Amino acid sequence: MANQATAWIISTALLLWGIAYLWLVSFAFFFATSEHWARLVDEGRIRPEYVEYIAAIPTWVVVASVATAVTRFSGGVALFFSPGWAFYLYTLSFLLTLVIMFRAFFFAGVASVIPSSQIAVEALFLFLSAFAVFFAFVLSR
Repeated sequence: MANQATAWIISTALLLWGIAYLWLVSFAFFFATSEHWARLVDEGRIRPEYVEYIAAIPTWVVVASVATAVTRFSGGVALFFSPGWAFYLYTLSFLLTLVIMFRAFFFAGVASVIPSSQIAVEALFLFLSAFAVFFAFVLSR
Protein backbone atom coordinates (compact mmCIF):
# COMPACT_ATOMS: atom_id res chain seq x y z
CA MET A 1 0.00 0.00 0.00
CA ALA A 2 1.33 3.42 -0.93
CA ASN A 3 0.52 5.18 2.35
CA GLN A 4 1.74 3.26 5.42
CA ALA A 5 -0.06 5.58 7.86
CA THR A 6 -3.40 4.89 6.17
CA ALA A 7 -2.70 1.16 6.18
CA TRP A 8 -1.86 1.29 9.88
CA ILE A 9 -5.05 3.23 10.72
CA ILE A 10 -7.26 0.84 8.72
CA SER A 11 -5.50 -2.19 10.20
CA THR A 12 -6.00 -0.82 13.71
CA ALA A 13 -9.69 -0.18 13.02
CA LEU A 14 -10.14 -3.73 11.68
CA LEU A 15 -8.33 -5.15 14.70
CA LEU A 16 -10.60 -3.18 17.06
CA TRP A 17 -13.62 -4.44 15.11
CA GLY A 18 -12.32 -8.00 15.55
CA ILE A 19 -11.85 -7.49 19.29
CA ALA A 20 -15.36 -6.03 19.64
CA TYR A 21 -16.95 -8.90 17.71
CA LEU A 22 -15.02 -11.49 19.71
CA TRP A 23 -16.31 -9.87 22.91
CA LEU A 24 -19.88 -9.67 21.54
CA VAL A 25 -20.00 -13.33 20.51
CA SER A 26 -18.39 -14.47 23.77
CA PHE A 27 -20.81 -12.45 25.86
CA ALA A 28 -23.95 -13.33 23.89
CA PHE A 29 -23.33 -17.08 23.79
CA PHE A 30 -21.38 -17.78 26.98
CA PHE A 31 -21.74 -15.04 29.59
CA ALA A 32 -25.15 -13.36 29.18
CA THR A 33 -27.69 -14.56 31.71
CA SER A 34 -31.44 -14.75 31.42
CA GLU A 35 -31.56 -11.72 33.72
CA HIS A 36 -29.42 -9.77 31.26
CA TRP A 37 -31.74 -10.62 28.36
CA ALA A 38 -34.81 -9.81 30.48
CA ARG A 39 -33.35 -6.42 31.38
CA LEU A 40 -32.76 -5.61 27.71
CA VAL A 41 -36.36 -6.54 26.95
CA ASP A 42 -37.63 -4.43 29.89
CA GLU A 43 -35.57 -1.48 28.66
CA GLY A 44 -37.10 -1.87 25.19
CA ARG A 45 -33.71 -2.47 23.58
CA ILE A 46 -34.65 -5.89 22.17
CA ARG A 47 -37.89 -7.78 21.58
CA PRO A 48 -38.86 -10.86 23.59
CA GLU A 49 -38.98 -12.78 20.31
CA TYR A 50 -35.31 -12.00 19.75
CA VAL A 51 -34.44 -13.61 23.08
CA GLU A 52 -36.32 -16.71 21.94
CA TYR A 53 -34.45 -16.58 18.63
CA ILE A 54 -31.07 -16.40 20.44
CA ALA A 55 -32.02 -19.29 22.73
CA ALA A 56 -32.94 -21.46 19.72
CA ILE A 57 -29.73 -20.92 17.74
CA PRO A 58 -28.31 -24.35 16.85
CA THR A 59 -24.93 -25.42 18.19
CA TRP A 60 -23.37 -25.43 14.72
CA VAL A 61 -24.25 -21.73 14.32
CA VAL A 62 -22.70 -20.94 17.70
CA VAL A 63 -19.53 -22.78 16.62
CA ALA A 64 -19.54 -20.95 13.27
CA SER A 65 -20.02 -17.63 15.08
CA VAL A 66 -17.10 -18.33 17.40
CA ALA A 67 -14.96 -19.36 14.41
CA THR A 68 -15.97 -16.14 12.65
CA ALA A 69 -15.00 -14.08 15.69
CA VAL A 70 -11.66 -15.86 16.12
CA THR A 71 -10.74 -15.59 12.43
CA ARG A 72 -11.82 -11.95 12.32
CA PHE A 73 -9.70 -11.11 15.38
CA SER A 74 -6.76 -13.20 14.09
CA GLY A 75 -7.02 -11.48 10.71
CA GLY A 76 -6.74 -8.13 12.47
CA VAL A 77 -3.59 -9.25 14.26
CA ALA A 78 -2.17 -10.78 11.07
CA LEU A 79 -2.55 -7.47 9.20
CA PHE A 80 0.37 -6.17 11.25
CA PHE A 81 2.64 -9.21 10.89
CA SER A 82 1.58 -11.28 7.89
CA PRO A 83 -0.95 -9.70 5.51
CA GLY A 84 -0.97 -12.88 3.41
CA TRP A 85 -2.34 -14.82 6.37
CA ALA A 86 -4.77 -11.98 7.07
CA PHE A 87 -6.23 -12.47 3.59
CA TYR A 88 -6.94 -16.16 4.24
CA LEU A 89 -8.30 -15.52 7.74
CA TYR A 90 -10.57 -12.72 6.56
CA THR A 91 -11.74 -14.82 3.61
CA LEU A 92 -12.74 -17.63 5.98
CA SER A 93 -14.42 -15.11 8.30
CA PHE A 94 -16.34 -13.62 5.37
CA LEU A 95 -17.53 -17.01 4.14
CA LEU A 96 -18.67 -17.97 7.64
CA THR A 97 -20.46 -14.63 7.94
CA LEU A 98 -22.31 -15.34 4.68
CA VAL A 99 -23.41 -18.77 5.94
CA ILE A 100 -24.53 -17.40 9.33
CA MET A 101 -26.44 -14.49 7.79
CA PHE A 102 -28.02 -16.63 5.07
CA ARG A 103 -29.30 -19.03 7.72
CA ALA A 104 -30.49 -16.19 9.97
CA PHE A 105 -32.35 -14.22 7.33
CA PHE A 106 -33.60 -16.93 4.95
CA PHE A 107 -34.17 -19.94 7.21
CA ALA A 108 -34.59 -18.59 10.75
CA GLY A 109 -36.54 -15.40 10.03
CA VAL A 110 -34.39 -13.10 12.14
CA ALA A 111 -35.64 -10.06 10.23
CA SER A 112 -39.04 -10.48 11.88
CA VAL A 113 -37.60 -10.17 15.42
CA ILE A 114 -35.07 -7.36 15.01
CA PRO A 115 -35.56 -3.69 14.13
CA SER A 116 -34.61 -2.37 10.71
CA SER A 117 -31.71 -0.49 12.29
CA GLN A 118 -30.16 -3.82 13.34
CA ILE A 119 -30.67 -5.17 9.83
CA ALA A 120 -28.68 -2.16 8.60
CA VAL A 121 -25.93 -2.99 11.11
CA GLU A 122 -25.86 -6.58 9.83
CA ALA A 123 -25.48 -5.25 6.27
CA LEU A 124 -22.66 -2.98 7.45
CA PHE A 125 -20.92 -5.98 9.06
CA LEU A 126 -21.21 -7.89 5.79
CA PHE A 127 -19.70 -4.92 3.93
CA LEU A 128 -16.88 -4.62 6.48
CA SER A 129 -16.17 -8.34 6.15
CA ALA A 130 -15.84 -7.99 2.38
CA PHE A 131 -13.72 -4.86 2.78
CA ALA A 132 -11.38 -6.69 5.19
CA VAL A 133 -10.79 -9.40 2.58
CA PHE A 134 -10.06 -6.77 -0.07
CA PHE A 135 -7.82 -4.73 2.22
CA ALA A 136 -5.79 -7.78 3.31
CA PHE A 137 -5.42 -8.79 -0.32
CA VAL A 138 -4.10 -5.33 -1.26
CA LEU A 139 -1.71 -5.31 1.70
CA SER A 140 -0.38 -8.76 0.82
CA ARG A 141 0.67 -7.64 -2.70
